[in-house]
Amino acid sequence: MTAGLAMALAASRRDRIIALDVCPDQPGALAARLGPSSGHAPGHAPGRGELSRAGGLPAPLLPEVRRFVPSAGRTGRTGPAGQGPGPVGLDVLLGAPGADVFGRSVEEVGRALDVVEDWYEVALVDSPPGWGRPLPAALLARADTLVVAARAGVVTLSAVDDALAALADSGRGDLADSVAIAVVETVPTRWSGRARRRLARLAERAHSIVVVVPFDPMLADGRPFTWSGLRRRTRAAFGELAAAVEAGPG
Repeated sequence: MTAGLAMALAASRRDRIIALDVCPDQPGALAARLGPSSGHAPGHAPGRGELSRAGGLPAPLLPEVRRFVPSAGRTGRTGPAGQGPGPVGLDVLLGAPGADVFGRSVEEVGRALDVVEDWYEVALVDSPPGWGRPLPAALLARADTLVVAARAGVVTLSAVDDALAALADSGRGDLADSVAIAVVETVPTRWSGRARRRLARLAERAHSIVVVVPFDPMLADGRPFTWSGLRRRTRAAFGELAAAVEAGPG
């Protein structure tokens, strides 16, 4: 969902976007889904050293930055001061193996976000679950907009309802009124009446948009995918989700 949302934002916006992979159990999974990298041509993405220098951080604290799905013919900022135009698109800050939810890795992620904010207008963070755990809690505290993803089904939709109720306990109850919910059909799905009612109640309770991402073979098998390779309905769903994120309070 992070990869598809990032692609949709890159396709619709004229500024710089980065997606950060901070899931400790699957480091690098986000970049693996995004298809081939376009490399590091001059003026495209800031490299690890540039990001580190921008925030006064030693380079080893920041993982590698890779660039995906560049948008030919469109320009955007190239640095913290907007020094000259350069191609816009989607960059990815790779996850670092061993970045668990304890110890200094939480601080390192926070410092990396501080640096990223100097270079990018939009930062998407693929976070592990569990808002009470140190790393997800730290990420939630900094969030402008929250996207909750769940598989289609009555049980998982009920779990989303519980998760929204827990937002107040996390100290970010203010996000509840603008949360975007992505309900993903991981298999061809025929919605029952009960599931549709649950979906409708969830949309009413969330006071926000609920987007159903239809089953798409490109998303289902774990392979890298491209924006153009997704089905038209899938791109439309991600576009709707991107619009909800852009309309959020942040």
